[in-house]
Amino acid sequence: MSPRLEELRMCCIAVDVDCREHGGDGRRKVRMVSSSLRFLRIDGMGNVEFVGARLPRVSQADFAQASYPSAPNLLSAMVTSLETLDYYYYALPLSPTKLLKGLPSSYKNLKRLKVHLDFNHAPPILSTLNFLRTAPNLTQLVIQDFTDDSYAQSPYPLAAELYGNLCPSLLFLQMSYVTSQNNEMDFIRLILSKARMLQVMEVKMRRNSRGIEIKEEICGYDKDPR
Repeated sequence: MSPRLEELRMCCIAVDVDCREHGGDGRRKVRMVSSSLRFLRIDGMGNVEFVGARLPRVSQADFAQASYPSAPNLLSAMVTSLETLDYYYYALPLSPTKLLKGLPSSYKNLKRLKVHLDFNHAPPILSTLNFLRTAPNLTQLVIQDFTDDSYAQSPYPLAAELYGNLCPSLLFLQMSYVTSQNNEMDFIRLILSKARMLQVMEVKMRRNSRGIEIKEEICGYDKDPR
């Protein structure tokens, strides 16, 4: 990789070899190393799996599609420098335990996170919450809600005591395409109970959704009860 390369965008990566010779799973393992790269976007993994990456200067990453274990491997490679992260809900489709197993304990420089989530599926929600715990200085959280309300909801635990010091520095929260389903409401209640520094909250409702429930929840919430 060029020692001067600062931006890299990759789409549907494929290596034209018999990848079964490289591990037997149909994927070619590739090590990404760069001391100059500052921006990385991956849109479609193809038959490539990133392993043993080292990206100490990447400050902005966009995972439109990045499958496990490539996404955690790449995130681990930029832990000291990452400031902005954008990923779709299927970028980290794994249990909270697996998510944190290979990740550092703190993304202390991460300031802005944009996630694309389906609140009817527990793994990406719980994984996101655990990832938020590794970003104590996060100030902006943007959530694109892609919940498929044609499927029955599966409840999952969002008890406040399970998530400790969550979003202590969060100042801005935006949620789009919200439908007021129970899982969405539980998530909002959890964030409101934890984000003591929150200053701005924007909620954009999906058409024909029950916006009155969101309004009552926010207006009736006292983040510093006496």
